[in-house]
This record gives sequence, C-alpha cells and structure tokens, in this order.
Amino acid sequence: MLNFLKHLKKGKLPTLKERFQSFQALLRANNAALEVMGDVGDKYWRKDYAFDRQYIRDSYNKIRENVSEMIGGLNSIVPNRYGSLYRVFEEIDRGIQHKLFGVREIQPAPLTIPFKEITGGMGEIVGGKNANLGEMRNRLNLPVPEGFAISTYAYKIFIEKQVLGKEIKKRLASLNIHDPQALQQISREIREAILTTPMPEELEEAIIRGYARLAASEGAEILISVRSSAIGEDADTSFAGQYATALNVPPDRLLTTYTEILASKFTPQAIFYWKEKGFNEEDIPMAVACQTMICAKASGVIYSQDPNNVNRNVVIISAKWGLGELVVEHDSPNVYVVSRENGLVLERRNPRQETMLFCEGSGGVSEVPVADELQWQPCLREEEIQELFQHCLLLEAHYQNPRDIEWAIDAEGKVYILQTRPLKISSVPTKKKEDAHSYPYARVLIDWGVVAAPGIGFGPVHIVSGDEDLYTFPAGGVLVVKNTNTKYVTVMDQAAAIIAETGNVAGHMASLAREAQVPTIVDAKGATDLLKPGQVVTVDAYRNRVYDEAVEELIVSEEKKEEDVRKKSPMLNKVEQFLSLTATLNLWDNSMESFKLENCRTFHDLTRFIHQVAIEEMFHLHEFERSSAEPARRLITDFATNLYIIDLGGGLSSQEKAGDVRHEEITSRPMKALWRGVTHPDACRKRVGEVDLKGFASVMLNTLSDAGRYGTPLGEKSYALISSEYMNFSSRLAYHFSTVDAYCSEVKNNNYVTFQFMGGGSSSERRSRRVRFIAAVLKNLDFEVEIKGDWLQARLMKYEDRDMEERLDYLGRLMCCSRQLDAVMYSDNIVDWYVQAFMKGNYTFERTPPQEGAAV
Repeated sequence: MLNFLKHLKKGKLPTLKERFQSFQALLRANNAALEVMGDVGDKYWRKDYAFDRQYIRDSYNKIRENVSEMIGGLNSIVPNRYGSLYRVFEEIDRGIQHKLFGVREIQPAPLTIPFKEITGGMGEIVGGKNANLGEMRNRLNLPVPEGFAISTYAYKIFIEKQVLGKEIKKRLASLNIHDPQALQQISREIREAILTTPMPEELEEAIIRGYARLAASEGAEILISVRSSAIGEDADTSFAGQYATALNVPPDRLLTTYTEILASKFTPQAIFYWKEKGFNEEDIPMAVACQTMICAKASGVIYSQDPNNVNRNVVIISAKWGLGELVVEHDSPNVYVVSRENGLVLERRNPRQETMLFCEGSGGVSEVPVADELQWQPCLREEEIQELFQHCLLLEAHYQNPRDIEWAIDAEGKVYILQTRPLKISSVPTKKKEDAHSYPYARVLIDWGVVAAPGIGFGPVHIVSGDEDLYTFPAGGVLVVKNTNTKYVTVMDQAAAIIAETGNVAGHMASLAREAQVPTIVDAKGATDLLKPGQVVTVDAYRNRVYDEAVEELIVSEEKKEEDVRKKSPMLNKVEQFLSLTATLNLWDNSMESFKLENCRTFHDLTRFIHQVAIEEMFHLHEFERSSAEPARRLITDFATNLYIIDLGGGLSSQEKAGDVRHEEITSRPMKALWRGVTHPDACRKRVGEVDLKGFASVMLNTLSDAGRYGTPLGEKSYALISSEYMNFSSRLAYHFSTVDAYCSEVKNNNYVTFQFMGGGSSSERRSRRVRFIAAVLKNLDFEVEIKGDWLQARLMKYEDRDMEERLDYLGRLMCCSRQLDAVMYSDNIVDWYVQAFMKGNYTFERTPPQEGAAV
C-alpha cells in the first residue's frame, strides 16, 4: 500500500476498471500459456503425434508471448511494482532458447582454412566432417588426404544473405514435411535459387586461392573430392548420405560443384531428415571439404563394433574394388570380421565383384568392369586389414565411442582415412536364431539376406518403384524396394519395417534405418517378386525372416521394445526437453518460504508466481477505490450495512451511473452467489439471548481497541467491486472485518475464491475460538486455510463454476451467522458443537449448546 501511495503522488494511476481489465488479460494469458503446455504434454503421452521442430518452436513462442503478457498485466494492476519479473523472464528465456534450440550465430571467420590449421574443436567454423579430418590429421597423425575447408561463414554470406530471403525462410519454417508435394516444391525453388544466384566475388577468389595453395603443396594441378561438412553432420545425428559428394572434380568445375553441394542441403529427403531430427535451417550451416582425390584401388567402411550385436567383440571391415560409393550404396561388399582381442580374422566373405567405380583422367568417375582375375579375389591383403584394424582401435579410443570410418587405398598401397563419425549401435537386444519350426503355423516367405537394423515389424507390403509410390506410403506399412536409397528416410518414421533386394550393413540407408530404429533386412534378393502389394507380413529382423501374415508371438514380444524406441527418438527427446524446461513446476505451495521470484526456473513457475501474486493484489483492490473514476453506488438492503457497489463492467443490470442499487440488479455471478448466502433467512435471522453478560461486556470493552487495531471506525463504508464474473467484497459487519475476492466463470482454470477474516469485539481467546470455528467449516467446504491467532486466510482454486457458486453461497451464510459469535465462545470444547451445527444447516444455533464446563 505504501508503494501505491508513492506512485499516486507521482501522477495518474490506472482506474479500478483498468486494473480489472489488466487482471482479465492476465488470466487469459495464463490460461493460454498453460493450454499450450498441456497440449504438448497431451500429444507426447498419447504417443500418436508426429512432432517436428516447428511445432515445438511455435509452442514455445506462444508460451513465451503469454508469459510476457502476464508480466505486463501484473505491472499494470500495480504499476511497476514487479519490474524484476522482466529480468527473471529474460534469464529463463535465454537459457531455454540456448538449450532447446541451440540458437547459433555464425561468427566471422576466414572463408577457407587449410586442413593443417583445423582441429576437432572447430566444428562451428568448418563443420563436423572437416573438424574430424583436421583432428585425425593434426592430433592423431593418421593418413588423411590434404585439403582445405570452405567455412560456415562462407555459407552465411552466400546462402543466408543472398538466397534465403525472409519469405523463403518463413515458408521453410512452416513446411509440413509430411506433405510430399509441398516438400518437393520448396526444395526445387531453393535449389534453383542457389544454383542461379551469382557467388560473391570475395568468396570466389577465396576458393580459387584455397585450391591454388593445395595444388602447390601437391606439386601439380590436381583433381579433388568435394564433400559436405554441415554442422551436426558426422555427430550424434549422422546425416548419412543426405548431402552430396562430388568425386574427381577438376579445378574449372570447383565453384559450380561447391554450389551443388550447398544445394544438396535442400533436397526433399535432406529437408525431411533435418527437420524430422529437430533442426531448423539456421541450425545447420554448411561448410564444405575439398580434398586431394584418392583414386582408390580399393575402399570401404570400418565399423569398430558390430552395430547389431553389442555382445560380439569384433571389428567389421567392408571393402570393394575401386571407389567406395558402391560400398555405402547397395552392392554386397567383401566383409572381414576381426577379433578385437587379438586381431585375428574370424570371418571372410568375398562375393564376386563384376564392376567398380573408377576415376577418369579428365575428371569425374565411371563404372567399369573389374578385371577377370580380380572378380573373385579379396580386396585386402592381410597387412592392409591389420593397418585398418589398428587405425580403427586408435580412433575409438580417442573419441571414446564406437566409430564408423571410411577409408581408401591408393594404387601404391597407401591407406588413407577419409571420414569418421559415431557409429549407431542398435539398442535392441540380439536374439538367437530359433529353429525353423518355432512358429509351425507361420509360413516363411524369405529367410535370406542381411539384417541391417534389428527388430520386428508387421504390416501391409508397399512396393516402391518410383517416387510417386512414396507419396502414398501408408502409416504402418512394410517398405519393399529393389535398391537401397537414402531418399527412403522420408517414410522411415511411418514404416513398420524395410526389405530391400540389395544393400549391406555398411550402407547409408542401413545407417539411417538403425538411427530411426526401423527393422530392416537388405540383400533380400527377389523380395519385390515374392511379396505382393497389400499382403500382411511379419518382418523378423533378428533372425532374418519374413513371415506370411501376422505372427502374434513375435509382435507381442516386441511391444516393450517399441516403447524404448519411442523414448530414444531424437524428436521425442527434444519434446521431453521442451516440457522439462518450460512446463516443470518447482513452485508448488505459495505458503512455503521457497515461493519466491528468484526460485522461478521455468515458464510454468513464472505463470504460477504471477497468477498467485495477481490474485493477492486484486484481493486488496478495495484499497484503491479513491483512484477510481467509477462511481460508487449505495446498495439498499435490509441490513444495517454501509455497502457501496462499484461496477467494473457487467456487474449490474442497470445502466445507470449514479443512484442507489437494489440487490435484484446485481448480475455478477460471484456476488449473487455470496449475497444469497449473506441473506439466507436462517443465517441472517436475529438471535435473542445468545450473548451472555460476560460476553457482552467483553464486546463493549474491546470495541475501542478494535478501532485502533484495524485503523477504521465502526460504520466505515464497505465496498463491493464487481463485474459479470468477478467480485472483490470488503465487508465491515459489526466488530469484524473480512474481504472476499472471487472469480467465477465457465473457464475452470480462472476460478478462485480468497477470503480473509479478522477481528471481533470480545477477548482474544474468544476471537481465536471463532476463527477456529470458521476455519473448520471452510475446510469442510474444501478450502485451504491458514490461521494465526484471530486472523484467518482461506483459498479455493480451479473448481467448476457451479461448485464455486455453491461454496460462495455457504461462505456468505458463514460470514453472516458468525458475526458476534465470538461473544458466546466461552470454551475450547464448544467450537466443535458450532461446526457440526453449521454443517447440519443449524445457522441460528437454536438448540442449546453445552453449558460452560459441560462435556460436548
């Protein structure tokens, strides 16, 4: 109140109506914020909503805006009293933005950087792939082809400043990735813009200089490989095969190739992948790696562990003659399974290889026949296997996690490491291959191929021959294809399982399937002929079998695994983080010492704190009646009260601005309900002979001291501030003072009643007994109650409107029948009698209560 008076001296303050309007706006914002939190939580627990990052970002912005509006509303009710809320809000907002969205600002940096200057900590500048190449070259001294990085800052000045205008960014942000036509359309527009926009002159010159330095270090004009190195790539999310790689690029094609690599970030499948993983475009700026081209005689992939069986203590090396693209696409490679304990080769598979990718002298690559004498020969010699094995163990030890490593061996037999990233290990327990007769009623359709991602799925077969078949892929379908391809990532979130006629465990699609945890079998030759569209099958990607129809035993055994998979989804992890950072409630009980602004950690905490404080401030609204421009109109009643009504809007049926008001004109829901109780025939009936002489004397003796205690003479005006759904009623009846503040509407979350009571004309002991009587009655009506001596405060929150009206009615009866009751509260044991009498409807207490000293 002192702060209010200080503000009053400084200038004009908002009227009562303006304060109330601010309070209503605050309640609306509170409900809107809580509704969004509830919506996200409901969708999460229902388990049937396809979350994307834009939904999370939109939900966050809505919550943020409404919490900000609540702060503004509170500071309008009591001007600037809670300015510190803005500071706390900004701190919480910054923390959540950083943790939830990883808001990234690309800092100025050199446009090109030689590999010799790059380390693993430079991912923000050169992207994941380049950072790993620099780390391997400069920290581990591994054989990495020389090269240079084109930085993320180069991406910023070209793509973000010149291509992705605000309109494109807005459309990209709101894109529904499950709408194939929309996905294709915006992908085409962005890629065309990238390929046709002139490159900034400074960037052209920097790339040409970077190539010239590289060629000089090699001693001749060279051809290079140009590969994507986006932030986030080759990290926890692999982006396997999502972006373009150009091999054996001549210098006159370097600038064009660079723009093609950037454009590959916006292919339909790439957009789907990074949005489904929870990224926005600005979260993953693209750097590019330019390396001396290794025209490999053999190349491949190393897995430092078996991704489908964590119990096998082995390294798996996959290899092909020629360049490695065939290894990570679809052909069956040579496979060498090496014991991690002693380096012995435990298993060798050397299928025939008839073609390979070969570097053309003038640039580019072509598929050529493998020499007849090499088609059945293993790609690797024993010493090459051992060298790759040692490099693999070194990388795993350095990065402290399983690794996926690409390598190449040149014509002279020198081994090069081309890439490393975390290996996605299946979290699904490995199961032993059971006897073929485990399910005698189930017909086995396929029992060959290779398990690329373990698990069990069932559903109708959907054969995809062209892109148009992807558009009609059904949720829960089994994807059946001839060749593996990373574009199938666009339906992996809907697929129950995948079967491919070609492919291998080291392929890009296999990596994506393990990442998405979709049961997948590859190299299942003849699958598109054996399986028919719409046929329901069960895919057992533990035991490498496809069954006709649904095998119930397998499906039931997989139910828990499906829940585990859901919990590990990157997008669902992001939703969990969202709920933790925004919707967790740390401020539970406003009566506790910890209920303070400085203990707010989430937006939910802020809504709880602001809502509570706003109600407390509205509770004292009657103290500000002198600042109101609204006229106070006297209420004509049969009581000897000095009650005045201030209509804040919709509280009275009469449109008059002055003159007396009769109770029939009250339209305020909470005021009508309370007044029904106050004017209840029994509760307000005069009681004769209820005050004994000792009690009456006590009342008279305490009257003067009461006036001093409360700072108000008996008979001072009482006020009721009302609207259609709100009431603030300050009552001075007889020798006590009480205030009721209530909101009663169809919106359950808005509804509350707060009640404060103090006073009386008798001794402190008798006043304390009456307070205990009132408290006991209110607790029976579901109120939370706090008492200190003869002071009481009670609150009721978030009940349906009918229930609120009923309790306001009872509160009115209680306020009326308890007046002067302190005078007859002659002993502690009589309190329970009065409580029981009230709850039975005996508001006049007509039956004789026990005499002083008698048992109740």
